[in-house]
Amino acid sequence: MRQPLKKDAGISALISACLGSIVGSGWLFGPFHAAQIAGPYSLIAWVIGALAISLLAMVYAELSTIMPLSGAVIHFPRISHGELTARIYGWINFLGYVCIAPVETIAILAYSNNFWPGLTTSSGLLTPKGLACAIILLAAFTSLNFLSIRWVLRINNWSIWWKLAIPIITIITLTLWSGHTSNLFIDHQPIKKSWPRILHAIADSGIIFSFLGFRQAVELSGESQNPSRSLPLSIIGSVGIGLILYLGLQFAFLISIPPSSLSNGWTELKFSGMAGPFAGLAAIAGLSWLVKLLYIDAIISPGGTSYIYLTTSARVTLAMADAGWLPRFVQKINKAGTPWLATLISFLAGIIFLFPFPSWQKMVEAISSIALLAYAIGPITLLTLRKKMPHLERPFRLPLFRVSSSLSFIISNFIIYWAGYHTLTILLGLIALFFFIYLLHFIAIKHQSFRSLSWKESLWIFPYFSGLWGISYANKVHMVKFPLDLVYISILSLAILILAIYCSSNELEISQSLTELDIIQMKPEQAKIE
Repeated sequence: MRQPLKKDAGISALISACLGSIVGSGWLFGPFHAAQIAGPYSLIAWVIGALAISLLAMVYAELSTIMPLSGAVIHFPRISHGELTARIYGWINFLGYVCIAPVETIAILAYSNNFWPGLTTSSGLLTPKGLACAIILLAAFTSLNFLSIRWVLRINNWSIWWKLAIPIITIITLTLWSGHTSNLFIDHQPIKKSWPRILHAIADSGIIFSFLGFRQAVELSGESQNPSRSLPLSIIGSVGIGLILYLGLQFAFLISIPPSSLSNGWTELKFSGMAGPFAGLAAIAGLSWLVKLLYIDAIISPGGTSYIYLTTSARVTLAMADAGWLPRFVQKINKAGTPWLATLISFLAGIIFLFPFPSWQKMVEAISSIALLAYAIGPITLLTLRKKMPHLERPFRLPLFRVSSSLSFIISNFIIYWAGYHTLTILLGLIALFFFIYLLHFIAIKHQSFRSLSWKESLWIFPYFSGLWGISYANKVHMVKFPLDLVYISILSLAILILAIYCSSNELEISQSLTELDIIQMKPEQAKIE
């Protein structure tokens, strides 16, 4: 039994942890890419994105109060659908977490290249010099994570005030100094014809990527002081504050663009200094002091997000060791109560993601899809537990849970689908590769029988993934178009929900899993049956 983690995280610390992730490189790049895709309608895209994430977040608010465990997302699929499903989703979650810190580090270097040339190429890829600097930055953030969770969150609490202040100053300053409100009416299509662009912006511009910071509260739930109260408040509070901030940033960006830059419309938007969008606009407005401030923040904001994601990715790695998927020595906790070896593994895995990617936008597009695919298991687990464990203690109960869970699952699949065929193909290919390696290890090396793989509980995964891919391919070759494609995704989502609940573990198996995690005490008659 490993040493327990310390419960030092209160509501303010959890909100700060969430906001520390929400306000990262997303605010430096997201409004620019959203404007390029959807123009003034990008404001609508931010609202829809926040609502979609809020629905999913509230599902996890209930699950996390039932099971306040660090790295909780690793345990949810194992409880409801057995070992094989859990391993597949554990791999997806691991990918979704360890790649965030490197992406934020690349964002720091992309901005820094403007005043320290040679870190990135003209297309935004890291040079050898940039790669070395990125590894050094990641190592520094990792070192800070060897402190106790109290100090980790305290450092984040100090940085969050800066991270909130600079965007607010930027909103006020650019709005007052620029004020090209006529830009809001420059669009070649009415809103009824612009919905594909709005929906595309949600997945591709960094909107979902920015709001994914809510999951910090979920991952740190095992270290929270009062999870039944602190988790729902911190999740909804952080998403709400983030939405207000991003709407202000998007509005300020839209009205700060010189009208001459919009002669060919928003999709062809170009202006001086757009490699660092807000700094470029501040320079055009002659606000040299704001330019300097933004370049400083381009180090602090992504740096803070990278730092806190290393914290939570270590908890996910720790949870995988708890589940027996990694060697037990990964569970080692230092005197400060920090999973130091899991933190080190997250750092080493993150280095892989520092190798060249096409662009910040393409990176966050892929990350958003990975994260949502990982978190889409939440509604399935919640509906399974409500059906098979109705008397389980729930400190927080999701209102209208059937409707809310179903909608959150459908919308999550919308956003995964909107990321595009290419991104989905790469993502599902990585999952297939892991599945093949795992089967090879399970059967050829461990000499286990196929029947012991809990494959029956996982039967829904293949039609789910292949259905998403098939509809995406049909859209790519113009066999299915908007909005009919969304109808197909909705039908697929509801069918998968029904199938997944039907295939789920039985009540005894769920009880056994919850007992192993010290969530419940198994009844004597259940123990006898076992």
